[in-house]
Amino acid sequence: MESRVLNRTVNHGRLLESSLLAEFALLAGRAHQRGWELRLRAVMKRMSYRYYSLSFGPTKGGAPARPLNNFPRSWQEHYEAQHYQEMDPIVRHCRQHLKPLFWERAQRRARGRSREFWEACGAHGMRNGVSIPLRDRAWVGALSVAHSVDDGERPAGADDDDLGVLFMLVPYLIEGLQRRVAIERSPESCLTHKEAECLGWASVGKTSWEIGRIIGCAERTVDFHIANAGHKLGSTNRGHAIGIAVSQGLISF
Repeated sequence: MESRVLNRTVNHGRLLESSLLAEFALLAGRAHQRGWELRLRAVMKRMSYRYYSLSFGPTKGGAPARPLNNFPRSWQEHYEAQHYQEMDPIVRHCRQHLKPLFWERAQRRARGRSREFWEACGAHGMRNGVSIPLRDRAWVGALSVAHSVDDGERPAGADDDDLGVLFMLVPYLIEGLQRRVAIERSPESCLTHKEAECLGWASVGKTSWEIGRIIGCAERTVDFHIANAGHKLGSTNRGHAIGIAVSQGLISF
C-alpha cells in the first residue's frame, strides 16, 4: 500500500514538472508579447508563490526596465517614498553575486537602512522570500518570489524540490528576456510620427474619421497607421495599443 502511494506521488510530481516545463518553454519564446506577463503570473501561482518580481537593467549605465511584479501597491509606494532604490539590498546582492539571496537570513544579518528595508517589506505583507540573480552579457537582473504574511512560516524555496524547480525556470526567463530586449531595441519597434499621432488622438476618444479630418488623411489611412502601431507593440486591439504606448511613454496626449 505504501509503495502504491509513493509511486502515485512520484508520478504526480513528474506530471507536474513536465507541465511546468511546457509553461517555461512558452515563457522563453514569447517574451515580446503582452500576454507573457499574464503567463508569468500564472506560472508563479502554480508554483505557490503569492508575490513575484522580475527586474533587469543594463550592466553599465542606462535606466533599468520597468520591473514586472505583483508586489503590494502600498509597498511600491513606500519603496519610492523612502528612496529604497538607492540602497536596495536585493539589487545590490544580485549585481554582485550569482548565489540566491534568502530574505530571512539576510534580515537577520542586516543593520541600519538594510534592516529597515526588510522590516518594512514584512510590514507590507511580504516575507520568507528568495531572490535569484539573472545574468546576460548586456544586463543583470533578479527573480524574486515571496509568500504572504498569511502563508505561515515556510520560507520560499525552503524545500530542495521547490528551489530546484525555481532554478529550472531561470534559463527560460533569461532567454525570454533576451528576446524582449532585442525586440525593444529593434528599429521596427519604434512608432513613426504618424502612428504615434494617430494613437495619441485615439487615446482622447477620437474616431478614425475624426482623426483623419484633424491630420488631413483618409479614415482607412488612420486605421492603417493604428494597425501598424498595434502590430509593433504586440497589442490585441486599439485600446490595448493605446495602453501600451502610454505606459512606454510613446504618446503624451
